[in-house]
Amino acid sequence: RNDDPPGSGLLAGRTRQAVAATVRDGGSVLLFTTRRGGAVRCVRCRTLRTCPSCGARPDAGDACPRCGAAIGACESCGGRRFEQLGAGVGRIVSEASGVFGRDVVGDASAGRAVVVGTERDLPGLSVDLSVIVDADGPLLAPHYRAAEDGLRIMARAVAAAGRGRGRRGIVQTAMPDTPAIEALRRAEPLPFLHRVLAERDDLGFPPAGELIALEVRDATDRADRELREAIGDRATILGPAGDDDMRWLLQARDLGPARITLRGLVHRWREAGARVRVDADPIDL
Repeated sequence: RNDDPPGSGLLAGRTRQAVAATVRDGGSVLLFTTRRGGAVRCVRCRTLRTCPSCGARPDAGDACPRCGAAIGACESCGGRRFEQLGAGVGRIVSEASGVFGRDVVGDASAGRAVVVGTERDLPGLSVDLSVIVDADGPLLAPHYRAAEDGLRIMARAVAAAGRGRGRRGIVQTAMPDTPAIEALRRAEPLPFLHRVLAERDDLGFPPAGELIALEVRDATDRADRELREAIGDRATILGPAGDDDMRWLLQARDLGPARITLRGLVHRWREAGARVRVDADPIDL
């Protein structure tokens, strides 16, 4: 979508042409979206807005939902106006209806020629044209499994078009050269997955290492010091992030010794009235 002018909407011009042609020929279309947030780009220079620290997309606000880093103006041009490239089912239905007609577009239960759906609507669905409205949203999701999970979801969405002459998929992206998009284009996921495993091994992420996300609400001012004194050199501690909810990430090749130590500390915090959440190998960091 790098060539699309600002304000183009959720569907690129070429996508609109393909959908209109498919409907005109009596075919069916899937406009696929994800339930979670979508990619955002700068209105001035069309650069995707990402966290300068970890590269995740910002869902809302001025702080990264993954690492907590501040996210301000566009890193490329300094612009402060942004537009969404993805959206939920309702907004896509509304915009697509304005282009193709209200009697043509609907959600998965409407039985229309153009269906707007999510992953839960894919089982048993067969269409002539499958459009991934925003491929960059899931690939930039704020968790370390984003690329692998995004490829899995997109492969399922494209597969809804099935095989045969005239059936195809369209992937809308501002990152056409990323490994996940290339794996999808070539239908060759193994080189991509080998690369992901190597990167996780370098970082100590699962399955090469272990992670624990620790969240504490209503903790005392001594919580960070108590955690670091208790864990010692058993794990690397990242954080805390947040104000009311303090959040740490514990990382090590083997967190067994840290888990044993953490049990007593968590028990003391809860006895003191704090609310504690421990998430082993979290999907969302």
